Amino acid sequence: MSFLGKTILPRMVWYDGKVHENLPITISCDGVITEIGGTIPYDVTRLPDEYCITTFREMLAAGITCVGEFHYVHHGSDRFDLDEMVLQAAEEAGIRITLIQTFYEAAGFDRPALHPVQKRFVSSYEEFVENLKKLMKDERKMSSIAVAGMFILTHSVRAVSFENIRKLYEFAMQKNLAFHIHLEEQPKEIEDCIRFFGQKTTPSDWLLQNLNINKRFSAVHATYTSRENVKKMVQNGANFVICPCTEGYLGDGIPHLVDNQSISFGTDCNNRIGFLEEMRWACYSQQMRHNSRCVAGLSANRLLHCATAGGARSLALDNIVGSFEIGKQMDFVSFNLCSPLLNGLSSDTIIDGIVFSCDNREIKRVVVSGITRFLQ
Repeated sequence: MSFLGKTILPRMVWYDGKVHENLPITISCDGVITEIGGTIPYDVTRLPDEYCITTFREMLAAGITCVGEFHYVHHGSDRFDLDEMVLQAAEEAGIRITLIQTFYEAAGFDRPALHPVQKRFVSSYEEFVENLKKLMKDERKMSSIAVAGMFILTHSVRAVSFENIRKLYEFAMQKNLAFHIHLEEQPKEIEDCIRFFGQKTTPSDWLLQNLNINKRFSAVHATYTSRENVKKMVQNGANFVICPCTEGYLGDGIPHLVDNQSISFGTDCNNRIGFLEEMRWACYSQQMRHNSRCVAGLSANRLLHCATAGGARSLALDNIVGSFEIGKQMDFVSFNLCSPLLNGLSSDTIIDGIVFSCDNREIKRVVVSGITRFLQ
């Protein structure tokens, strides 16, 4: 038997807690393990572009037709050489992409020394903007995907100075670009911010006081943003990108969600790509937190709206995708109605069945701009 390219587990028990060791195992004729270790009989290294293409294809298989790629590992062997690579990988995979160019200049409010690995993220404000302008010009050359949008993400208030956050936001508004920022993902960010100012000013307080927040602004995570500040941002038209499975996996927490909030879904780790699971856990976590089945109107239809129109709005692509309308791109996902989970459901219950019962295996076809990109 050949298990090349596969991972085997001893009755679902991890070997030494890891599966990335790729250890060769030798067995005798009667099936007894005689050796663990030795020389790996094949090359397990992969180029960065292969990782990107594989991930984008996995997204397509999960029913994701458009990705906002939070990109801050800019520098490989040359300055910003990894930016173009991500766009090229998306083009090859056939997924619609908005490259979220992320500015990162420090690892905390008090500007501690950077770890050598973090230097791949860092640039000056001037260098970052110059590269962004170049990419905005070059992305128009992309041909096989309908759009390769561009916008700015300031990593967080702990990773970018307040002065540069303000400058980048003004630049984004002048260029009609969307602006994302990681916000209050953990209590420490709030505590450090209060300590930095010497008074009770949280990151969301500062943003509300200093930026003209509108529908081109998106707060990512907002796990510990107060309900009061969430409501203020919603009134100004802000979007919220929540990552339910990531927050659960990392143990970060559950964000405050309110009525009429523009919500979309994302992930900040790669342990699983399951869009339907993100939708479910957005609902389940809120219901558990509030001991209620009626929180922020998170019905199946509402969750589907967040996953489609909400995501398009957050990526500033709501004039291109997110709904079936004349003049918009033909992006869609089809599901296998012969699945036991969906067979026999009526048109009134099919959305509930898809959102709360289905997984990636029920996805039959994924189409981007009228072209089939995934089929099973």
